[in-house]
Amino acid sequence: MKMKAAKNTPWYVESFKQDYLHIYAHRDDRKGDEEIEAIVQLLKMKRGSSVLDLCCGYGRHSRALARRGFVVTGYDLSEVLLEEARRRSQGLPVIRYVQGDVRQLPFYEEFDYVLNLFTSFGYFERQEENQQVFNGIFQSLKKGGVFLIDFLNPPYVQAHLKPFTQQEVNGMKIIERRKIENGQVIKTIEVYDGDEVRHYEERVKLFTADEMVEMIVAAGLEWTALYGNLQGEKYDVEHSPRMVLVGRKPAPKEDLMTKV
Repeated sequence: MKMKAAKNTPWYVESFKQDYLHIYAHRDDRKGDEEIEAIVQLLKMKRGSSVLDLCCGYGRHSRALARRGFVVTGYDLSEVLLEEARRRSQGLPVIRYVQGDVRQLPFYEEFDYVLNLFTSFGYFERQEENQQVFNGIFQSLKKGGVFLIDFLNPPYVQAHLKPFTQQEVNGMKIIERRKIENGQVIKTIEVYDGDEVRHYEERVKLFTADEMVEMIVAAGLEWTALYGNLQGEKYDVEHSPRMVLVGRKPAPKEDLMTKV
């Protein structure tokens, strides 16, 4: 059996490639559509608004947004997943897909909404790098624009972590092992494909709600709500499966007075 050698590159460069589509095959367009419908209702999003799907992957949320009449930009580091997103988006209203690093967003006051979904945060070892993501959200939002971050709830993860799972997808055996170490959820993945085994790793830093709010405020953003899921249920630190943070980029006082 051939073992694919690991490369000396960050895990998030190696992991989000073709095998990702098999490992997370259960996170499909139907599930993405349900999640976006919940978010649209939660935020009372207006049709025609501009939306940045930050860390869009292969575009399941971008497509759901486009089908609802939003002007969508999907942004991701993985060119492999972006190519798949473009392929699956054919026949839909135009979605702009942009490749780049989440720490260096190229947008300036362009979006009414920024959505960061499916635990696409906390990838970096250095705190200042994770902070750069919020700084980029601030830069990308229009004044008064709204953001939503869908993240892990650390106490729930600690109580419900599954150390081992196995699945069969398209003739491949996929084994996932999980542990919490040094404040991170670490997942190791083995993909058995014929006589080849491919190895991946995912690392997500566990931030408390208070720590997330600190980063939000440090970026110049306002925190407005914390929910336990995308349906807007009240956040319970022990029992909520997710930590959904909502906030906005402050609008100048004169703009607020004009709207009144």
